[in-house]
Amino acid sequence: MNQSFRQVAFFGAIIGLGVGAFLVFGLKKVEEQPRQEVDLVSAYTPPAVIKVDDILRGISVYESSDTDHKVGAAGERGRYQMMEGTWYDRTDTPFSEAVNPQVSYQVATDHIDWIYNTLQRDMGRAPLLDDILATYNGGIGAYRNAGFDVRRMTKSTQTYVEYVTNIIYDDMNL
Repeated sequence: MNQSFRQVAFFGAIIGLGVGAFLVFGLKKVEEQPRQEVDLVSAYTPPAVIKVDDILRGISVYESSDTDHKVGAAGERGRYQMMEGTWYDRTDTPFSEAVNPQVSYQVATDHIDWIYNTLQRDMGRAPLLDDILATYNGGIGAYRNAGFDVRRMTKSTQTYVEYVTNIIYDDMNL
């Protein structure tokens, strides 16, 4: 064996030992760290400013395919598929106006603002998009009972939150 080959082989062995030691010690350090629960929805949510108009657009596309005259199976009306009780919580305008795009937009905007402020007060922090959508779909009482945790809401509300979030992010090119 010639001298240069031995030097290369020796140097390779040292590097190999170093890499091996790094892997062993590196893995040990990773294994010693406690596991943390990660909410994948929040962890992979792109940083963005989401406006009320963005939220309402997502709701409108999902709820009514962006049409004004839809009436749902439970009596929901209009682009944002608002229930009559919710409508009258926000306005004295007759529920028949829920099919009027300007009126329903204003009532839906007021409702999203109310949801945001109520959640901020009740949770002690600014609500995330999934908090707002879960409350819009399932109601504030159900969201409170679920401990303000989307994962504890009904499967249909979880699906709603996922789909509407995707619509919003697609529209925002995120």
